[in-house]
Amino acid sequence: MPRIKQFSPLLYLLLGGCVPYANDYAPTRERKVSYNGNPRQLPPRLVMRDARAEKHFVYGVDPAGFDGEFRKVGSRVAFRLGAASGRRLVLEYRSPSPQSVHVKANGVLVGEFTADGRDSRDGRGQWSVELPAAAILEGMPTLVELESPSGFAVASVALEN
Repeated sequence: MPRIKQFSPLLYLLLGGCVPYANDYAPTRERKVSYNGNPRQLPPRLVMRDARAEKHFVYGVDPAGFDGEFRKVGSRVAFRLGAASGRRLVLEYRSPSPQSVHVKANGVLVGEFTADGRDSRDGRGQWSVELPAAAILEGMPTLVELESPSGFAVASVALEN
């Protein structure tokens, strides 16, 4: 009987470790973008303050993180833009701290920039890049992916001429 009392705290610890805890750090759920098979229904420009912009977020956008102009995005984010004749990708952003951002279009790395939030008076930065031919799929939507260490805020993403 005294041996059971000696090992009872250990037994409680072992059994207490079997409790299933929810994963608070689960990745955000990927959203299916509905464009009914016609990529021309997707806009070539997403402005975050537009109410219809939400249905073109694929993953990584915080729905509650919206201040009227910018949307907070996580460290990995993707947007689906419509097929357009534009080959220039333009991004307007705001970043709380200096960080490197990798940009992909349809899985092809098209560029990298340093987002520091001090590019203009209002803290808004703008970055653009000419997309290579390998990143453009004619007549198909364009998947734009952004990867950064800590996330930032986006005002607009566009394909322009």
